Amino acid sequence: MYRDLPDQGRALFSGTKREKNEAWGEYRGFVRQAEAYFDAARQVSGSSAALLYYYCVLNLAKAALLRSNRAEVMGGNVKHGLSTPRPSVTPGIAGDEVIVRQGVFPLLYRRLTGQTIAQNTRLPVKRLLVNVPEIGSELGDLGYRPQAVGVLHAVVDDGKKCWSILAIDADWPVFVGSNSTMRSLRSSFDEVSAPNNAHRVFNLSSHFPPGAFRFLEEETLLNFQERDPTP
Repeated sequence: MYRDLPDQGRALFSGTKREKNEAWGEYRGFVRQAEAYFDAARQVSGSSAALLYYYCVLNLAKAALLRSNRAEVMGGNVKHGLSTPRPSVTPGIAGDEVIVRQGVFPLLYRRLTGQTIAQNTRLPVKRLLVNVPEIGSELGDLGYRPQAVGVLHAVVDDGKKCWSILAIDADWPVFVGSNSTMRSLRSSFDEVSAPNNAHRVFNLSSHFPPGAFRFLEEETLLNFQERDPTP
């Protein structure tokens, strides 16, 4: 919508009409390039598509940064923000790393987290990959413990009130020690025993591997609103 409708597109940006038009023009260019890379990636099989998807996401990131970091992004000369040193001689990803440079990565990191990541910071590739849940099983096969997992969520009721229940992999490191994620969860949830027929509660087939889950239940119960039965 913002790419194709001038009024909505210009409204994303501040400044004079000319400055808004210039920013919107850059925005449209980045989004169009992202679409082109995405369309191309869909025509490529296997791992060769990864680079095209990367450039798709990179252009979308540039489009998003135009609103907060216009000066750094305008003109299209902004770099990726990451570089790679000479690959390690260690087989696999154990010793590989990327280095933070000026560019999209540190700008987007600051926008999304509110924190600044210093130039020349070296980030181990292993540390980055273990936070990608979509490749958790592959990393597990390589001997690395994923740091991000999926969470099952259900809203249940007893006819009078309803509340949320979370099912979280019991082996997830979030349950080990004191950490900010667990503190945040416990501010709204209490740990409880497994609900009766957990497969049904979470709408899973009985053939779904049960695994080892721990369950968190929302503290605040929501009352159903009384409804007038009159049409």
